[in-house]
Amino acid sequence: MTVSIYLERYALDIIQVYGDVDEVINRMLDSANGDEFDVFDKPSIGPRIDSVRYNVNVTNEDYIQLLTTMPVNSPRISLRRFVHWFIDNEMPEQLGWKPVGKYKQKEHDRINKILNNIESEVKSLDKLYDMVGCENHTAFLHKILQQIKYLREA
Repeated sequence: MTVSIYLERYALDIIQVYGDVDEVINRMLDSANGDEFDVFDKPSIGPRIDSVRYNVNVTNEDYIQLLTTMPVNSPRISLRRFVHWFIDNEMPEQLGWKPVGKYKQKEHDRINKILNNIESEVKSLDKLYDMVGCENHTAFLHKILQQIKYLREA
């Protein structure tokens, strides 16, 4: 059964560390056996600020059965809430799941790309000021380059 949900990008990135999104979400549902935790009544996530719509092929029979008794958009059995709760509470680590891929933080990559562009422009500007003999400007630009290095390490 296909269920369309919105996943925050960070949650989707973490899910992909453990494999195919559909398989991992079904594995999450399989692990919700009711003894330690279940899919019911997970906390609200809030607005979809940086979300991606994803169609999940749900194969977990227990969850499919729940969907026949409650509406698919019921907050009591919200797949979106459950998945985010699962990720936010670090359940894969608690259950001993082994990563099969690397965590790709897209925002971090975007930040580094922007910092690289700024650094390149500042270095070009430094060369130009050096050519025209503005030493007070080059000292300031070197401070900017140091700050870029600091931001990159943060």
